Amino acid sequence: MTNLKKFITDQITRQQSLMPTAHGERRKAKWLDELDGVLTTLYRLFLDAGLGPDAILETTHVLEEDEMGSYSAPGLQVTLPAAKISFIPVASSVIGGFGRIDAVETTRAVSARLIAQAPDMECDDDRIAPYYRPWLWKVYPGRGAQGGYPFDEAGLLLLLERLTER
Repeated sequence: MTNLKKFITDQITRQQSLMPTAHGERRKAKWLDELDGVLTTLYRLFLDAGLGPDAILETTHVLEEDEMGSYSAPGLQVTLPAAKISFIPVASSVIGGFGRIDAVETTRAVSARLIAQAPDMECDDDRIAPYYRPWLWKVYPGRGAQGGYPFDEAGLLLLLERLTER
């Protein structure tokens, strides 16, 4: 086999390995449902707090994951009076969780992570697929898995304060 033929064969094999599986399709459906729920919650919380709908822009992001292939996922960009925050989906397959959204203050490049986890991590059973389990979203302001807090109205306020502090 020539080097060119081997290269092309390897590329075809790689492409076939990236095709979505049935497991991947179920996981992607759960991830996109959860992502939509988080973004809907964010939208509602910002509107309830007095931010106008024109300050909230829906965005689209192309993601590629081994089991799910390439797909589009929604995000949000929120323009506050003194900051612009983007909520960007990162992946469904993450270490220590079921999904991740990055919250980034775009002018200063300060970020935090929202990570979906099992509601009771002490009783976590990895044999049960994530699409059959409930997801609980938490905010992680630093690099590691320490200092996480619930993603709710109070958690959103803490997140925004961290991203916009000068």
